[in-house]
Amino acid sequence: MQMKKHRILACLLAVCMVFGLLVSSSALSVFAADEKEAEEDEVKTIQYTVQKFNTAEEKLATMTLFYEKENYQLYADHVSGEVAMKDKATGNVLFTNPYDIAFSTATASQKEELLSQLRVSYTKITTAEQVTMNSYASAALLGQISVKAIRGGIRVEYTIGQTAKRKILPRWIEASRFEELILSKFEDVSGDRMKKNAKSKIEHFYSKCSYKTATSAVEWAGWQQDFPFLTGNTEAAIYILAGDAVDYDMSQIEKYLQMYTDYTLDDMLFDHEQTMYDDSVDESPPVFKISLEYYVEEDGLRVRLPANAIRYDSENYFLDSITVLPFMGCGGGKSEYESFSSEGIYQTNNSQNGYTFIPDGSGAIVRFESTSVNGNKISSSLFGIDNAFYKLETKVQYDWRFPVFGVAQTNTEENVYYQFNKPLTEIIRAENAALDFDYAINFGNGRIIFVAAKTNEETGEVTYVPVGEIAVLTQQVVTTPSPIDTGDTGDNGDTGDNGDTGDTGDTGDTGDTGDNGGNTNTGTSQEVIKKTLVEPIAYYASATNLFVDDQEEIAVFDSSMRYLGSIKKDFTNVVHDGLPDRIGSIDGIAATGDYIFIHDVANKRILMFSATFAFVGFVNETFETETNKTATFKSIDGIRVDGDVFLVYDATAGKAYSFGFSSRYWVETLPVEKVTVTEENEEGSQENEEDQNLKSTDFTTWSTVESFVGVTAFKEKSSKSSYEKGYVAIITEGEALAKIWATSAGKNHSYCTVYAQIFPSQTDTYPLSGLSVSGNASTETASTKRSYKGNFTFVYKMLYGDHANYVGMAIAYREHLVKAGNLKKLESVKEDAIMYLELFGDLDTTQRVFGVPVEVKTLLTTFEQAQSMLDELQNVGISNMVVRYKGWMNGGMLSTVPAKLKVESKIGGEDGLQAFMKYADSKGIALYPDMNYSYILTQSMFDGFSKKDAAQSIDGRTALLKKYNPAAQTYLNRGSVLISSRVMEDYFLHIADDYKKMGMNSISLGTLGEILNSDHNKDEPLNRENSKDKVIQFLKTVKENKLNVLVEKGNSYTLSYADHVLNLSLDSSNNTKANESVPFMGIVLHGYLNFAGEAINLAGDYRYNLLKTIENGADIYFVLSYENTAELKNSRFNAYYSVDYNTWMGRVTDGSESDEGKNKLNTVESVYKHLNEALKLVKTATIVKHEFVNGISKLVRVTYDNGVVFLLNYTDSEVEMDGVTVAMYDFAVVS
Repeated sequence: MQMKKHRILACLLAVCMVFGLLVSSSALSVFAADEKEAEEDEVKTIQYTVQKFNTAEEKLATMTLFYEKENYQLYADHVSGEVAMKDKATGNVLFTNPYDIAFSTATASQKEELLSQLRVSYTKITTAEQVTMNSYASAALLGQISVKAIRGGIRVEYTIGQTAKRKILPRWIEASRFEELILSKFEDVSGDRMKKNAKSKIEHFYSKCSYKTATSAVEWAGWQQDFPFLTGNTEAAIYILAGDAVDYDMSQIEKYLQMYTDYTLDDMLFDHEQTMYDDSVDESPPVFKISLEYYVEEDGLRVRLPANAIRYDSENYFLDSITVLPFMGCGGGKSEYESFSSEGIYQTNNSQNGYTFIPDGSGAIVRFESTSVNGNKISSSLFGIDNAFYKLETKVQYDWRFPVFGVAQTNTEENVYYQFNKPLTEIIRAENAALDFDYAINFGNGRIIFVAAKTNEETGEVTYVPVGEIAVLTQQVVTTPSPIDTGDTGDNGDTGDNGDTGDTGDTGDTGDTGDNGGNTNTGTSQEVIKKTLVEPIAYYASATNLFVDDQEEIAVFDSSMRYLGSIKKDFTNVVHDGLPDRIGSIDGIAATGDYIFIHDVANKRILMFSATFAFVGFVNETFETETNKTATFKSIDGIRVDGDVFLVYDATAGKAYSFGFSSRYWVETLPVEKVTVTEENEEGSQENEEDQNLKSTDFTTWSTVESFVGVTAFKEKSSKSSYEKGYVAIITEGEALAKIWATSAGKNHSYCTVYAQIFPSQTDTYPLSGLSVSGNASTETASTKRSYKGNFTFVYKMLYGDHANYVGMAIAYREHLVKAGNLKKLESVKEDAIMYLELFGDLDTTQRVFGVPVEVKTLLTTFEQAQSMLDELQNVGISNMVVRYKGWMNGGMLSTVPAKLKVESKIGGEDGLQAFMKYADSKGIALYPDMNYSYILTQSMFDGFSKKDAAQSIDGRTALLKKYNPAAQTYLNRGSVLISSRVMEDYFLHIADDYKKMGMNSISLGTLGEILNSDHNKDEPLNRENSKDKVIQFLKTVKENKLNVLVEKGNSYTLSYADHVLNLSLDSSNNTKANESVPFMGIVLHGYLNFAGEAINLAGDYRYNLLKTIENGADIYFVLSYENTAELKNSRFNAYYSVDYNTWMGRVTDGSESDEGKNKLNTVESVYKHLNEALKLVKTATIVKHEFVNGISKLVRVTYDNGVVFLLNYTDSEVEMDGVTVAMYDFAVVS
């Protein structure tokens, strides 16, 4: 009964495997454009990787229109999963995959990547094997994509991975059966390298277990326990497949068994039953079910991947990541095509220049043309590192803090029209041609296109389709290195096996090296010769070859238009005896039996050449017999090679004359007709044929000059046009678990793209001992306890014309934020630019008292000192100020968790704070006391912090803040404990009432805009997206308490709650693989949110920072301390190395003012006034243009909607822009 079940299962699996083979081809069947109206048998076959689509409309014609709303149409391909949205107003089409890949130089496997909408990366838990599958190779080619209409759009459902495959190879097999059915097939491997490799692999992964092969009694006992077939039987023996054989190894072995043995599924089932192998322990195949939903909205396309609908075997596989729409709207494609008529031809050359945009710091662009030969890859997770993880990605200079990316490109179309010297309708068509073509069109310079005329049976319309082309001719010519004997040419090596089809495809085995030639020399070498046709005057077509009469020679091609060689008309490349100086005329050519025959009527003879174009001999039309008699052909109508002779067919005489290749003499004459004899027998009449006679169809007919004639094309006119298009993508859900990539393939293909990789379920590798983040200690890998179950949502907005650039992307993103209620236009603002001033309270330091180290409070800025600083700044004309005060509570700069509220007495206590607040309010100065809810700088008894409130790493340890160490090129723990986002809001609510009772109406929550961490707490785990939601809820609560908010860095989800942002990136990381930094966030935020970049006095390149402030339209920011600034340099706050207030007020050491300091841009006053003169002109204006003048990245023009223009010069010399002279490292204002 058990065996019967196995046989039934075998049949079912066989059917599934056959079906898999039927669909696993790049040629897939697709229902015609409108599925609802199509007949059931109306099927259109698309060669997805090779079919050329000249225009977007041609591609759309093969897709189904699923949904239409206002200006947008949504199309999809049922089989490949491709989706396209068309803007009817502009004609712009956004494709999920490039439609013109057939023009690409990409390999077949690379084209499968280009045709994929998803890439799934996973890890096999038992072996740690990491694999990536794409949706085209692992879903489309398996027929595992389904497209369904849903309300407002479509859903594309993917089953990625082979669902019905079971590897046919024995895990356990009785020894004699293994040796008979498998090993015996590999006894002779001589001359077959693949078979030799197969034998080696099988012997490596199968080991024999028996009483005789056991090395000890202990091992034998263990085998009997593990393998019941051996129990109590010292004569039994089995072969075991090694446990470390990964999926690739098993696939290889399965392939070898299919190639060299007759091992079947029935055999495997029998062997497993005989040896008592439990095949239920075999792991399920890696199969991932994922859906993408596309919704048409009034201003774009919304794409959603529901994480809660992802299905896979999480017991056996880690889902590492999913790459979503990696080639959506990609740029850089190139195509060339021709449109034919009977009168002429249009040649069209399409090219795309442009860039991808990435949110690196302020924003950066990566130009298509800058890609290296090996391609470029730039990537970063959004919102910086997750400090709750041990495994962290490479540090970037500026974190990527807004979930936006895009592509902008200029599409250029060049058209050239060629007029034919005569219409194709007047030309005789080719017959019996090597290719299915009718006409040859000569463009000069050796380029010839062969065209077939196709007639529509219903309409009678004739179209002309190119089927082949000759341009540069190449030939491999065998040459010898010296005149001495070189020995026989070595045999060609065996062709290497193709690599197994897989995620990336393993390289096939290299073919065997050919045997060396005989004798003592090294054999022959090969040289590739390139040449071009000069002036073709006639064409000859046979069933297997094409011949082009090129005045002085006859070029020979095979049916694939591959150049084989030439026959010189003057015989300079052949040895000849008694021939005329040159071929007199070509009245027919025939290629048959590895010989080429030319009928030369002018010289009345037939010339014979070998397949390598060596002259063999000739036969005159009047020829001699061996008895000195003569005969003459009445007509020459065909040629046939028959062994060591060839026959010439004379249709007029009804005879075939036989000649030897080594002799020009006639041998014999054969009748050319079939003789049929009818005989009577017991069963009736029967027809027999006499085989010694020939038929006329046995002969190869001549291809004559009259068969078809070429047409010459003359360049008539040309035109060039271009247009701009692109898109911007915004991740609106799940962005905290996303990583953005900008990539190009270099020499593999021309496409440049930008996309998101998402991580619904994360893993981390942690050390088994100690708290070191790096090193060589033993490690363990584990998956997070809480996978993300929400949606990953992307909004794609199409851009066209003047809006298809990074400025248009920024404006589209700003409009998106405004529409969502996350940004509002600034209205009531002061006249001058804001001066942000950051102050420090006190700092715990160690000082020696009578030689004993003692912890003391060191003053940095008291409330009274702060007031005097503000007075002085107002006296020099700086009135619009916002003050951020750090180190004012709970221990100063090294504060405890803000769960309680105690003002530092050393700097003035609560009374001093009240007085300072009253002063600031009277002067219209906004005060933002700072609190850190992201991590704890220090801990003390009864500070309100509980260990359970700390975020945890994946191994259960307390998670710590990490800082990148450039010297070690790794992250090191800072010792600061991370506060879980679970409790941030609770901590705030503990002090909210007391805070407001102090009269506070503003709060600085600086680190909330910068740091976002997971929490692997076993009771309430939070992934990063969950933590983001907790932070958002916290910020909502703060705003509900009527508090204005200041944050640092400006992670995008905090912007809608922030009134001010400090340390916003005004520059990109200037990655060497990127091209230019652009002020993307400056364009988005200016006129809508107050922001400043890095503190001017802390910038590494001071003048560069000033220009970046102007370029982004940022306000002005200084960090200052009234006294004891040296103590900061000797603490963990050593980044504050240039914050001395007196120095920046232009005072020298004795306290007097320095005239030199006042006159240069190295004081607060001089810097503020210099920048304010420009910035106050554009307080609420928005940036409408940002340009690199003359294409030079160091010369910048910024235009505002109120007409103000900033001209910036980043060079070290004076330049003139727009008629204005701009000093080096300076700017000018035009209004």
